[in-house]
Amino acid sequence: MQLSSIIQSLLAVAVMAPSVLATPVAVSESSSLEERGNIMKRSYVGTCEECTLGHNGFLKCQCKKKDGKKVSSTLYLNDCFVNVDGFVYWRRGGSFLSNYSCIVWDYSHPIMWTTCNTNTKGMSRDTKINLDEKIHNIDGQLQCHV
Repeated sequence: MQLSSIIQSLLAVAVMAPSVLATPVAVSESSSLEERGNIMKRSYVGTCEECTLGHNGFLKCQCKKKDGKKVSSTLYLNDCFVNVDGFVYWRRGGSFLSNYSCIVWDYSHPIMWTTCNTNTKGMSRDTKINLDEKIHNIDGQLQCHV
């Protein structure tokens, strides 16, 4: 990779960094899902069970709908992250698993661990990501909100 491409990648990361950082979400413990009218943000952990994440990047869970019924839901995480020189960032359509640039090597609900190639041949980086930061249950469907 040419130096100018690396610099462009780093500048893109610097510009988008504030939008990919986790932000705390205040939630009133006294209000119920019914009172709020829909599933709240950061609800993936609180409203989905039996979650698995394969090395292929598919997150599968049994998630509650607004009516309380549980349904199977699948989200392809390749559509939620990007690999920039071995660092994994939230980005819609990022294709971080494309061309085997990253692998998901462990998952402990809701934490995902990845190893991604860097721009330096033979080098890689490990990243730990809390999927609950931007993956939500919207009426039984897992969605990536980036």
